[in-house]
Amino acid sequence: MRKRNKKAEDRVTRKQNKSSKWLLLWKRAQSAWADWMQKKTTNMSQRTLVALLFLFISCSIVLNCFILTGHFIQSDLEYGTVSQPVNLYHLEDNSKSLSVEQELAQMREFRRYMDSLNLSPQGKLIYDSIVSARPGLLDSVKQIENLLSNQ
Repeated sequence: MRKRNKKAEDRVTRKQNKSSKWLLLWKRAQSAWADWMQKKTTNMSQRTLVALLFLFISCSIVLNCFILTGHFIQSDLEYGTVSQPVNLYHLEDNSKSLSVEQELAQMREFRRYMDSLNLSPQGKLIYDSIVSARPGLLDSVKQIENLLSNQ
């Protein structure tokens, strides 16, 4: 138990040492910057310092306004028009919807076509390829026919 606590304490002290090193470096950088700025501004009058502060604030405000309005963003992308495919099925278009009888007739016609494929050897190959590609197709057609005929 004692060894585990010691390892955990060692990890914590290492993390604290790393963070304290970064903090120490940050403090040194701050003091070096402050010393450099102090040397540069010792010979300036208060009026000059106020003018420089005003200039700095003005430039910052203008730059931020440009960034917020997106003035610096240059878009090389050209936007074209979006076209809609001609054969797109619209759900809102009810004028082309089929009645239940028409849908039932289409299902029966499809079943007759599939049954007719079984009559010739060439059709049998097509039938087998359709059934192997879509294993539950004929069962689904039969169920849809039953649903439509019960309506």
